[in-house]
Amino acid sequence: MPEKGFRSITVRKELYNDLQKLAEDFSRILGLKHLSIPKFLAYMAEEYKRGSILLKILGPSDVKKGSVVLEQWAWRTEFILRKIFADREIDRYWSTSYVRTEEYPEKADPATKDESAQWPKTLQDRVSTDSNFEFEKILVISKGAKGKTATLRWILDWCKIAMEHSNVKLFLIDEEDAISVLDIKNRKEDIKFLDMGIYGQKAVGFLPIDYESNPGEFKLEVDVSVREEAEKAFGKLKTKAIAYPKIMEKIGEELSRQKERKINLNQNVKT
Repeated sequence: MPEKGFRSITVRKELYNDLQKLAEDFSRILGLKHLSIPKFLAYMAEEYKRGSILLKILGPSDVKKGSVVLEQWAWRTEFILRKIFADREIDRYWSTSYVRTEEYPEKADPATKDESAQWPKTLQDRVSTDSNFEFEKILVISKGAKGKTATLRWILDWCKIAMEHSNVKLFLIDEEDAISVLDIKNRKEDIKFLDMGIYGQKAVGFLPIDYESNPGEFKLEVDVSVREEAEKAFGKLKTKAIAYPKIMEKIGEELSRQKERKINLNQNVKT
């Protein structure tokens, strides 16, 4: 009798014995409870589907064990610009950006004449032509970058994008609040959630940013548990973040404080 939930198939005895041995070997290698042949085949089918996501996005030469590592901004052209946002099965994009210094827009978001790495033309086209596509962006601002001219200009650029597109949601959170809400203790590992991209229900990518805002190797993961953990972190960040258009109010307050400090400084110089 076939196991519940499975249909029966007929195979040659030699193939059945081979499958049984593979299932036993596979169970032993991974330290799993003994897998029956149907469960072994179901497990392998799921693993194949996970791998096929990467095959579809990047090609077979780049796929290794459910994750892909790409050098710095190589993912910009090989991954996002050409593949991921053209995939209509991906109906949402959740992104965080870790602005550790005022140089972040220049170092970690390199721009060409027409587009930035985080707002590429393929993403612009998808947002503009697909009203069902959901794009949410959280900007994580460190104490060192907060209030700096380059940082404020970059935030305003994102506010303009959110203003022009109803399916773009923008959020802003201070680094201290982000670390607190995520209860980050292992800064090397958990801090990855501060600069990542979640691509629908298919994958999540992490881009490590050092203390000088230099990007490291981009790692793309298709493991469901990793993606779900990233989604949970994203949701927690949103609970403490402020959303556009209130971001504009906060920037206005910051500019007013800077103006007041400048006036006070000039008065002190005169006296």
